[in-house]
Amino acid sequence: MRGSVVGRGLLAAVLGATLLLAAGCFGGNRNFVPGGSSGAQPQASQTSTTRPDVGPRVGNLAPDLSLKGLDGQVVKLSELRGKPVVLNFWATWCPPCKQEMPDIEKAYQKYRGEGLVVLGVDQMEDLDTVQKFVKQNGYSWTFLLDSDGEASKVYRASALPTTYFVDRQGIIRDVQVGAINAALLDSKLTKIR
Repeated sequence: MRGSVVGRGLLAAVLGATLLLAAGCFGGNRNFVPGGSSGAQPQASQTSTTRPDVGPRVGNLAPDLSLKGLDGQVVKLSELRGKPVVLNFWATWCPPCKQEMPDIEKAYQKYRGEGLVVLGVDQMEDLDTVQKFVKQNGYSWTFLLDSDGEASKVYRASALPTTYFVDRQGIIRDVQVGAINAALLDSKLTKIR
């Protein structure tokens, strides 16, 4: 009797993990608002100087990050003000991440003339692994290494892929957790271009 109860519990755990993985690398294909408890989009609270709060949620100023690129150069998000930025947290081992990358490349090629910057923030993998992956697949946007996972923690990117859409003023206008397709990507880009 006890063995069958343990077996059922193990089966339920395996099925639950499988469902989570099928939805994305523990993400799912939904608009995620970190810190929010409902599906409603939270509004940034305003101070007397009408500056938005800083934090990884829609309406807030995007937290600054400073990460090394594949070329060894440091990229700071705050230095990209004036340009629309797609901030995509990903990893080479994540199937939904790999699924969305061709669409991200197409969008980057289409809108880079308008100043679009795409930052692919790899979560805790080594330089050689990421360089090899990028080169094999011919991706041309900027890739950054979150070697210690701190940027992912600040942005609450525990589910991969997670993508933030940051406007020219540095304000987060949308967030996507889970793989994004071309049509959805294009609609989200209209919020920041």
